[in-house]
Amino acid sequence: MDKAQLHKIFSNSFSQAEWLNVLQTVLGVKQLLTQPKPILLPNNEKAQGAYELGSFTTTDDRIIGLYRIDVNPDVWLERNKVELRELLRNVYKYDVDGAIVVFDQGEKWRLSFISEIKVLNEEGEVVKQATEPKRYTYLLGKGEKVRTPSDRLSKLAGKPLSLKDILNAFSVEALNEEFYKVVAEHFYQLIGGTTIKGKKSVDFGTGILELPSVSKDNRQVYQEFAVRLIGRTVFCWFLKMKKSENGESLLPENLLSSKAVKQYTKYYHTVLERLFFQTLNTPIEDRVEELPEGCSTIPFLNGGLFEPGTDDYYRANKLTGLSEHLNTLKIEDSWFLDFFGELEKYNFTIDENSVTDVEVSVDPEMLGRIFENLLAEIDPDSGETARKATGSFYTPREIVDYMSTESLVQYLHNKTGIDQNELRPVFKMTEEKAPEFSESDLENILNALDKVKILDPACGSGAFPMGVLQKIVQALQKLDPESEWWKQRQVARITNPIIKKQLREKLEASGVEYARKIGVIQNSLYGVDIQPVAAEISKLRCFLSLIVDENINDSMDNRRILPLPNLEFKFVTADTLLKLPPEGGQQGLFDNQEELELLEQLRNDYLQSSGKAKEKIKERFIRVQNKVFKNQLHLFSNQESTAYKLSSWNPFGHEKADWFDPKWMYGVDDFDIVIGNPPYVGIKSLPNNGVREYFEMFNTTENRINLYSIFIERGSDFVAKDGVLTFINPNSLLVNDSYKKIRRFIVQDLKQLIKLPDSVFKTATVETIILILSKGDEEQNI
Repeated sequence: MDKAQLHKIFSNSFSQAEWLNVLQTVLGVKQLLTQPKPILLPNNEKAQGAYELGSFTTTDDRIIGLYRIDVNPDVWLERNKVELRELLRNVYKYDVDGAIVVFDQGEKWRLSFISEIKVLNEEGEVVKQATEPKRYTYLLGKGEKVRTPSDRLSKLAGKPLSLKDILNAFSVEALNEEFYKVVAEHFYQLIGGTTIKGKKSVDFGTGILELPSVSKDNRQVYQEFAVRLIGRTVFCWFLKMKKSENGESLLPENLLSSKAVKQYTKYYHTVLERLFFQTLNTPIEDRVEELPEGCSTIPFLNGGLFEPGTDDYYRANKLTGLSEHLNTLKIEDSWFLDFFGELEKYNFTIDENSVTDVEVSVDPEMLGRIFENLLAEIDPDSGETARKATGSFYTPREIVDYMSTESLVQYLHNKTGIDQNELRPVFKMTEEKAPEFSESDLENILNALDKVKILDPACGSGAFPMGVLQKIVQALQKLDPESEWWKQRQVARITNPIIKKQLREKLEASGVEYARKIGVIQNSLYGVDIQPVAAEISKLRCFLSLIVDENINDSMDNRRILPLPNLEFKFVTADTLLKLPPEGGQQGLFDNQEELELLEQLRNDYLQSSGKAKEKIKERFIRVQNKVFKNQLHLFSNQESTAYKLSSWNPFGHEKADWFDPKWMYGVDDFDIVIGNPPYVGIKSLPNNGVREYFEMFNTTENRINLYSIFIERGSDFVAKDGVLTFINPNSLLVNDSYKKIRRFIVQDLKQLIKLPDSVFKTATVETIILILSKGDEEQNI
């Protein structure tokens, strides 16, 4: 059976006869039952019935069971992963190492592969689960993009299959790499340069993008514009996937598709700019009238993602509504036509995949990978890479999951005294119910999760903040199922009566998942990165995680979409390693208690503000910030003074601060969890003045330093009493003479040290370890 035949089958309603044909001709199944065998299901509202179809054995002697579940027609397949996973527990047998399951809903159907290798004793009882259950899924049927499953599964036909062959056919990693190559090629088409396609070098010249009055020599400006353009566009592509119960998308197809590009000349100016800046960034009542057809149904989002900056080169003409740079900012329509044509070949899902449940589609996490890699692409002019310069590598999901879990477990243990082994099941996907905690223990755990402050000091595209968010949400699903405790706590912490009322109404109108996520994002997550676009992508990931859980109502104002929070005081662009200079004998800037309390209140109010109120808070924040320095104006001529550095920080722009102070930027003194993957940059890659500053500022620096070792000492500065620091670092930390001081520093508070497999980072050449440090009394686990 070839790819075209599979494409036809996968694109239509489920047919058992055709599916059995696929099993026989593609997977080579010979042990099909004559009649499907009914399986008894518990009472549920999701499925009408389940059936065993047969099984087959792989070349490495693994038994794969074959099953079908008839899903009720009103079940939303894309959003019921947990409930469907529960049904699976009652479907496939314990003596199989995997299962291929069809979730049949007629026009829509899921094809899932569950890998769950088990070991049995002589009595046939499960004595050990060798692998954590993982489910990989394709969404098939009418209207779905089925190019990837058709291509992958057609390659299995006619060959003996191992378990690895089946896993490869359902691999999301291969999809990640394939999709990234598509995006990277179009990135280079915009900015020019040379890259590798297959085994050949491809030269894109100077690129097709033209910016007003910006020379092509200013490559960084072109790169950052291209990254923002692609980021905003792909974000909007995800918005098309979010639909109301009436089937209406948040963003209509007629505005964002290859067909739309053909309809509108100068597509970027006539559609995208107006979509970004005049629609998504503008409350409905404030929008101009002459917008492209379909904009009227698009809700206002807020959040700053579509707020035009000076580097967007956008200024609307009052007469035409189009940009003043209509003829000087140029992107050919053919680029959009080709790019959108590629995007239309893939399935997109706005659900963030987890370690144990993966939809083989383009998901929000892929955005993180894309943009960290785009920043790391080879600069043809210098021959250097952004990855080499910043030392950034995308941390695999499994590592993020492990580090997030262990950090939270150690933190909760420190706060509550509860044994870590009792706490771990709270954060496991495979454990559907929480352990039976006492009422006081449960209250203590919830209090600790509510109050936790988490910092990623080199946040990149937000992998760790999103990983910790997922883990806390998983815990709250078990500990506070209806989110009643959590909602009350979020409202209680607000002091402004107007905002308190607004938040209460928002949380009551939203679902429990939204309430959990908005609470964690607004109160617990913080990130800092030296690259402006990294902070922007981290915000974007937070926004997508909220939008997926919105309850859309097409008949209500703004379709009942809650304006996204403003995260400028959550993810900042700064040099984490550089401290503020000592204030000397002058009055301390942090002694201005009245102004500092007002700044804290303005930060809190700003989170949920929008429209004119948002602009007023911005203006007032800058005024109050400047007032703090009124007694130190004479220091403003000294650009190295604390006063000058603090006063010149603009939290509402993209400019990097050459210092970092969490109290000033976040209003937070210290953090319960500091977690991340610090950059790997050696001393030779640093400017001379930077090296001198680092040696003078830190106690653990020696002859040949690397930034990752300095990040350990700097990160510990941010850790609260009984807090946790969890980093992934190169193995050289344990063996090189240059790191004797940092090793002595680490060993005082070391709780875990885990050596990772060499294959964790495909593009890195170093072995890696995970360090978990905490000022507790537990024995070390190395």
